[in-house]
Amino acid sequence: MVSRKIVRVIALLGLALTLWRAQTPATHAQDEVTWLLTQINNLRASLGLPPYSLNAQLSTAATLHSQYMVNTCDISHTEANGSTPTSRARAQGYTGSWISENIYMGQLARAEDAWNFWINSPIHYQGLTHNVINEVGIGVAYGECGQGYTLLFGHRDDVSAPAAPPAPPAANNDGSGSSAPPPTQAPYVPPPPTRTPTPTVPTITPSYTWTPTAIVSPSPTHTTTPTATATNSPTPLVLPTVAASDTLPPTAPTVIAQLPSASSTASPSSGNTPPPTPTVPPTPSPAAQSAPSWLPPVLFLGAALLTAVGGWLLWRAR
Repeated sequence: MVSRKIVRVIALLGLALTLWRAQTPATHAQDEVTWLLTQINNLRASLGLPPYSLNAQLSTAATLHSQYMVNTCDISHTEANGSTPTSRARAQGYTGSWISENIYMGQLARAEDAWNFWINSPIHYQGLTHNVINEVGIGVAYGECGQGYTLLFGHRDDVSAPAAPPAPPAANNDGSGSSAPPPTQAPYVPPPPTRTPTPTVPTITPSYTWTPTAIVSPSPTHTTTPTATATNSPTPLVLPTVAASDTLPPTAPTVIAQLPSASSTASPSSGNTPPPTPTVPPTPSPAAQSAPSWLPPVLFLGAALLTAVGGWLLWRAR
């Protein structure tokens, strides 16, 4: 029983939703158009600006663009065929200028959602409070992608603004009477642009230090080559002599040896040939004559034999 009741409730809810969606495009859309126009003109009145006139040509172009958005899920001011707000307004025969557009779409969007978005966006707020624009077209559409809302603004010189909404009665001095109602929406004041400081990154410039290096270039060394000087007179060399009474006979003359000069060596053909130099044999010392030549080998051999015998005895003792 409980499951059957749940099924019935779900079916009734689905039928009610279907009927509501079927009636919405014809009735609810018009209510939202009227509500949006009232919100726009109340905002402008709070700022001392004249109200906008609702233009049929701009409204047709706005409705077609809202239908495009809910059918294609494309939230853009330019459609796939390349049309723009100005070209869509011209296609409906609108001849005014200062054409601009506000759009909004969402799966469960309402007119209140679109209005809150526009008044809190500086660029969209300018279209609602412009001091030159005097006409607006409002388009509301529903489709598979949700609800779409479009405001299409324009200006024509031959358009007179509609009468402003009547001012509320002022309160009497005695306190009787009704006071002015507060505006439906507080005017939006665009915040000043926020300046974001740009951090300054220090630039490190590498510095090059040049260290001078002394390079010593060796200078050529000139070697002076002795030049043989030709001398005609020979250089005498006096050798020591011994007494005549010890080794030589009394008649032995003193021997004087002469070395050949450079001139005589360079030119052997000259007639001045020096006599040969005598060779004096060295006299051996008495100590060298007394030491026999066989003694050092014998001493070395004996020392080696004693060392071997001593090592063998130590090894046997272990």
